[in-house]
Amino acid sequence: MSWVPCSMPPPAVTEAEVAALAQARFGLAVAVRPLTGERDRNFHLRAADGAEYVLKVIHPAEDPAVSDFQSRALLHGGGGRHPAGAAPASAALGRGAGGAVAPPRPARLPRAGAGLPARPPAAPAAPGPAQRAAVGATLARLDLALRAFRHPAEDHALMWDIQHALRLRPLVAQLPGAEDRALAGAVLERFATHALPVLPGLRRQVIHNDFNPHNILADAARDDVVAGIIDFGDMVRAPLVQDRPRRPPTRWRRRATRWKARRSSPPPSTASARWRRRRSPSWPT
Repeated sequence: MSWVPCSMPPPAVTEAEVAALAQARFGLAVAVRPLTGERDRNFHLRAADGAEYVLKVIHPAEDPAVSDFQSRALLHGGGGRHPAGAAPASAALGRGAGGAVAPPRPARLPRAGAGLPARPPAAPAAPGPAQRAAVGATLARLDLALRAFRHPAEDHALMWDIQHALRLRPLVAQLPGAEDRALAGAVLERFATHALPVLPGLRRQVIHNDFNPHNILADAARDDVVAGIIDFGDMVRAPLVQDRPRRPPTRWRRRATRWKARRSSPPPSTASARWRRRRSPSWPT
């Protein structure tokens, strides 16, 4: 997702307004059910013929150029269907030209997409080889589909764009613990020393930029078949290597859970040193 101030609530829109909007903007007569969302308002739509859709009412604080970037990137994949593989679950069928859903509210743009017979994949302690291969192949097909796509807003400022990680340096001082501040500062320093100098020479294109298990949908019956990809809100033009699947090793997740549980009593210095080594990214040396 692109950056929107956290203090701004999701756009206010009723189910009746969504049904009217779907009919007016997309020609869909549907029953509406609200879905969860972090910043935008999302709705499940079901037509009389059983066809299912998702409609997103975009947060009014989002730059319209960024919204257009995301919609056109979805359309670039051939109506959302990528070659030989999965479709984005929010593949754009069309988009409104702007304007308020009901004055005098701020302007909110809708985006609708065809639904998929899919579900979130199970979360085993360690994914099997077939599931890992399916996830990697799906990301490769997505990146191939986006390889030639360009848009004026592709370089928009994004808090989660790691090629600009040094923008976070002023925030390190806000971390409450001295050890956390030291760790974050060391990671950013290593990034500046080892990664930043090589970034300009890496292959660049528009990437998903948030390809993780929470943004993948599995086939209705099989976890090792990827049926869809969701959440294209962090898309940006960046080094292709930045788009690798994100799933921390199981042992890191377990250690992170234990670490959070004992934050009130810092670990011994030896254990703390081991923790720092394990948490530090393996930047090239």
